[in-house]
Amino acid sequence: MYDEAGRYQAFVWNANQGIQPIGPADRYSSAIAVNDHGHVVIQGFSDVFLYAGGNLIRLELSTQYPSQPLAMNNWYGADGESLRAGIRFLSECRDDFGNNGRIREEFKADLARCSGEDFLSDLIKWEPGNWEAVVLADHLVKHAEQFRRPLPTIATEAAPEVLPDPFQGRPMVSKLLNQEIRHLSALALISDQKAGVGGGGFNGRALRFLSDNLKSAMDDLQRAVEWYRRLRRHNL
Repeated sequence: MYDEAGRYQAFVWNANQGIQPIGPADRYSSAIAVNDHGHVVIQGFSDVFLYAGGNLIRLELSTQYPSQPLAMNNWYGADGESLRAGIRFLSECRDDFGNNGRIREEFKADLARCSGEDFLSDLIKWEPGNWEAVVLADHLVKHAEQFRRPLPTIATEAAPEVLPDPFQGRPMVSKLLNQEIRHLSALALISDQKAGVGGGGFNGRALRFLSDNLKSAMDDLQRAVEWYRRLRRHNL
C-alpha cells in the first residue's frame, strides 16, 4: 500500500479491520518476514523494525558484520517454558550427535519444526556421511604415513567425489546447535523478565544485561554463518 505522500508501506490485513499500515510513518518500508504469532520484521531503508502486539520496535543489528534481515522463526514471542523445552530438545540432539556423530532420523522432523527447514538443511550438509568410515580412513592414512606404505587402491570407475572435510563438519554441526541453544536461552531470559519470573520484576539493569546477552549471541551466530559461507566458497 502507499501513504498520502506516495511512499509504499508495510501493512497487515484482517477481515475485521482491513488494511493497516505498520511501518514507520516517515519513510518507505517493506515487510520482510512474518511468523505464526503475527510478528513482522520490517525493513525501513537502513533500519530494521519488529512489529509485535501492535508495537513497532527498532532492532539493533550487529555492527561488526554486514547484517540484513531475511527471515524470522516462531520462537520470537514464545513463552519461557516453550523456549526451555526447545533448549532441552536441542541440547539432547547436540549431546547425541557428540556421542554418535550422526543426527538421528527421529530427530529431524522435530528439528525442522523447532528451528526451520533451512537450519536442518545446514546441519545435514555438515553431517559426516559415515563416522566409522571416516575414523577408519584416518587410521589408514596415519598407518601408511607411519610405515611408509601405500594406501589400498580403490577399484572403481566412478569419478572421485569432492566432499566437505568431515573433521570440520562434525564441530560445525555442534557449533550450529550450540548457537541455536544460546539464541533460545537469550529469548527465554527476556521472556522470563517480562513475565516477572522469580519475583524480581522487570528493570532497566536487567533489560540492558539481556539486550547485551542477546546481541552477543547474535554476533556469535553471525560469525558462525560467515565461517560456514567461507568454507562453502572454498568447497571445504
